[in-house]
Amino acid sequence: MLVKPSIILLIFMGVFLKLENFDAFYDERGTNKQLYSATNEAFITWLKEQRVVKGLTVRDVGALKGRYFPIVTMIETQVRRMDVAEFYEYCQALDLDPEACFDYIPKCNK
Repeated sequence: MLVKPSIILLIFMGVFLKLENFDAFYDERGTNKQLYSATNEAFITWLKEQRVVKGLTVRDVGALKGRYFPIVTMIETQVRRMDVAEFYEYCQALDLDPEACFDYIPKCNK
C-alpha cells in the first residue's frame, strides 16, 4: 500500500513542530512545564517518600491499586497529575493518612 506524500508531509511537520517547541513545554528534566508547580512537587515528594518508607516499588503500588505501574511512574515523574479520587485510593492502598500530606506541603513551600 502506498502512502500519499501529503500524509508523510503532515507527519513530518507535526514532528518538526513538536521538536521545535520542545523548550516551551518541557524543562531540562523533560518534565511538562504545564504540570509543574512547587505544590505539586511537594505533593509528589510526599507520595514517593511514603512509598519508599513502606518499602514498596512502583510495581507494588500499581498492584495494590489494581492499576498498571506505568501510571504510578507517570504520576511520580509529573508526566501525569493525580486526581482527588486517585489520591484517596492511593492513601487507602498504602494505609496512609491523607491529612499528613496536606500538613507536609506547606512545610516544603516555605
